[in-house]
Amino acid sequence: MRALTFSGIWAGETFELLPGFIVDYDNTDKPPEPGKGMTLVVEALAVGGRPVATTHVAISDPCAYPAADSFGRAAARMAVGCVAFPEEAQGLRILTDGRILLERQAKDARDFKPAVTWPETLTKGRVAVAWEGEGDDLAAVLGYSVDEGRSWRPLSLPTSARVIEFDTDGLAGSDGGLLQLRVSNGLHSVEVLSAPYSVPPKGWRLWLIAPAPATSHPGDRAVHLMAQAWHMEEHAPGFDSMTWSSSLDGALGEGAAILATLSPGTHTLTVTRGDLSAETTVEVVGAE
Repeated sequence: MRALTFSGIWAGETFELLPGFIVDYDNTDKPPEPGKGMTLVVEALAVGGRPVATTHVAISDPCAYPAADSFGRAAARMAVGCVAFPEEAQGLRILTDGRILLERQAKDARDFKPAVTWPETLTKGRVAVAWEGEGDDLAAVLGYSVDEGRSWRPLSLPTSARVIEFDTDGLAGSDGGLLQLRVSNGLHSVEVLSAPYSVPPKGWRLWLIAPAPATSHPGDRAVHLMAQAWHMEEHAPGFDSMTWSSSLDGALGEGAAILATLSPGTHTLTVTRGDLSAETTVEVVGAE
């Protein structure tokens, strides 16, 4: 199904609709059952305001917003999902309880074409994609593919910034890596592809997951140590052959997840897997 990513904030009488991007989405919309929570009715509109598809999107209270009244209702509510958006759709109408919160039409995607400046190489360090387009309502998202565009991984969140930076060290290797910039004017989006890149393979990476850096732990309680390896090209996790050590206590044990009782003081914890290693620092506080 051709769909539009949908997200917005509803505060009082105002609904702020964030830019959406066209995607393929397999979903059978079902109206909510009575008493199963509040939803928005989102209609995709053809030219002239004729509805051509209808989707129900649940509304939730984001924890970032404080309660606005004695009933504990949030000052703003959030709706996130995908809505049906057929080829002939040119706008959206958003309703609740039969009341229109927002109605918006957008220019056809053919009316805007971003100009993109791609990085020269994707071999090392941080690089940037710069783009230009007419209109203050444009937003873009950057993606990367290792398989000639059959699948994509995001390199950025949607942003109105005209320069998007990313670290090439996080890209899986490919003889034909592609970058994709998707630019939205709110309701329609266009895609611009880079020329193929030769991206060097990265192999295994190792991440120390726990404990979090610069945290403090009581000396009478064991500390949970956790790490994971990941093969960038094979998209496979690794949990074997890991050893742990402390700058104060020496060898701590083996395994992707272990418990260790540490002496008081500031520890540099290191996990090693083959020729890879990662470390973090924790403070262990003794009993007073």
